[in-house]
Formats: sequence, C-alpha cells, structure tokens
Amino acid sequence: CTYKYAINNDINIIKGKCDNIGAVDMTITKAEKIVSQIIMSTKNYVEKFKLQNDGEFPKIDVIFNCDGSSCNLFTYLDEYNIENLEELTFKGTIPTNGKITISNGGNNIFITNLEINNFVCNLVNDIVGCSIAEDIKYFQTPEIVYFNPEKGEKCADYHEEINSLTNNKSGCMKWYVYSENEKLGTVDMILDHNTTALVTINSINSNLRMKDVIEQLASDTETWVNNLNARLITADEIAKITKYEKFNSKNGILFFFHDLSSNPETGQGNVCKDLPGGCKYAWLYDRAGRDCQIYGCLNASDVTTWGYWTSTPTSNPSHNRYWGLNRSGYLSVGDIDSPCGGLRPVITISKSLIKS
Repeated sequence: CTYKYAINNDINIIKGKCDNIGAVDMTITKAEKIVSQIIMSTKNYVEKFKLQNDGEFPKIDVIFNCDGSSCNLFTYLDEYNIENLEELTFKGTIPTNGKITISNGGNNIFITNLEINNFVCNLVNDIVGCSIAEDIKYFQTPEIVYFNPEKGEKCADYHEEINSLTNNKSGCMKWYVYSENEKLGTVDMILDHNTTALVTINSINSNLRMKDVIEQLASDTETWVNNLNARLITADEIAKITKYEKFNSKNGILFFFHDLSSNPETGQGNVCKDLPGGCKYAWLYDRAGRDCQIYGCLNASDVTTWGYWTSTPTSNPSHNRYWGLNRSGYLSVGDIDSPCGGLRPVITISKSLIKS
C-alpha cells in the first residue's frame, strides 16, 4: 500500500500497510482541520453546558473518550443537567482512539492522542499537531528526569526518601519520559510513585463514568502548573511501550510484561528479575506495592497498594471495570467501585523544558 501525506505543501510518499482505505487520501492538513472542528465543538459544548446549568461548569476535568463511533462523556456529572450533553458532536471523521479534556472550569482544552486514520493528533499549549502514528516514539528504556510540577521546571533538590514516598504530590520528583512527539516537540512523563495510594473509579454509580478518580487527580495536582495536562496513562500507551501489538483495550485480556516472548495471555510464568537482563519494564511498576520487588520493580512502595489505574475502561459496560497496572508487573482489570488502584499522574511538556 502506498499513500501520500502533505506537510507545508510538500508531498511525501509512504509505503507500508494501510489498515483502511481512508488512510489513502487522508493528509495531515485534513486531520488538523478535524481537530480544529473538535476544538470549536468543545468550546460550544462549554457554553451550552453553562446555559443548562445556571452559568456553572465543573471544576474537575470533563473528559470525552473517542472510539470510532462517537466521543462520549466519561466524567461522572449526574449532579448537573447533562441532557443532550453526553456526547461531543462535530463534523468529520470520528477518532478511533484518544480523549478530549476540558479543564480549569472550562477555560482550558487538551486533546490527547486522537487517532484519525493513520495520524495521531494532540492539542498542547494551544498548538495543534498531527503526526504519522509511527513517528511518535515510545521508549522501553525511559529517560529519568527530575521535575517540579509546581514550578514547571527541572530541579536538582530531589531526595528519594521524601519526594518518592506514596502520597507525595509536591517538590522535586522523579519522572520517566516514555514517549516523544517530534513534530510537537513534546514528551510524556510518568511519575515514579502514586500521589494517592488507593482510590475508586466511581464509588456511587455502576456506570463507567469516572468520578472519584478524576476528583482525586484534581486534588492531587491542584498546586501544579495547569498547562501540564496532568492525566492518567492509557492502557494502550502501556501496550505500545511494551510493544505488545496484540493488545486491544476492549478485549479484556491481560498480559504479563515478562511473558511477552513466550505466552502473554496465560500464567505468570517467570519472574522477570530472574531472567537474563532483568526486568525491561521494571520502571513501569516501580513503587507499585510493598512486595513489587519480588516481581522485579525497581523500588518497593512504602505503603500497601495494588498498583495504579489507567484511564481506559473495558468495552462491556456491564463489566464495570477499568484497566490498571498491577504491582506484580502486568496489565489487568479492576472493578470501578473497588479502591484497588492508586493514582500515578502523567504530564505532557515541551521537550525544551527538560533539555535546557
């Protein structure tokens, strides 16, 4: 399969596998126009929401997840009038993955990893950028960065015995850079510990909308610079880091990191710390539980935790489950009303902030 894409009116030829015919004539310019329509629709959504709710808009993040058929509201807002507000509508192709976040009381919009045919689009610091999916790099061995999210800058006063404790939310903390968007000049970084040890997804309702976890994330990051787009990692991002191409967040099949070369769907198999070369993905579940070092994590947590939540639900609403990263080194699912997962924020920042 061969298709063309355009950057600044220069035509580039790409050869490779096309998953669908739409990729053949989809250009980056068209993808960016769809994102612009989504932004306009999101702004209109905020105004409509305020009209229906006496001028109020939630202070917590309002999140829409896209799945190829619609972009549905995934934040629990039943205390508001959300009639005709449960879906974000716009013209053009509906992204097959990714999310749209409205934060800061409706004043900020973030678009994260929207997949539009063969392109991945983001809105970071009011800059729209779409890249060919293959051009976004995911790192199996991450770069370690010490960064203070309250100041929005690199730092040098990190102390492991203080800054990496579970429930710590401030100061100079340790982060792992796990992906890079070269076109936007941004990187995604995940913290090395949980800012909250345990939290439920939604403790009062059986639907899949996130409530407790979003409220807790807002609380944990309230003193952080608000353009960091603090969020939870997705299950699909973890699959891309570990290069497990079979993974589909909708199929509900867990996989163990240390079994990827043999039998990923069944059994715990070998503990990767005993394998040649050790645990390739130990950093992903660092400080995820008191006993995680048994399974090869880099450091044990100072409190008992199960691991941490992703922002990805399973496909069947009746299952009432979300994906999480387990302390023993695998991606599994947990019930939304069970406080079995913690919060581990991800932030998206300009690469210049960590390269200066």
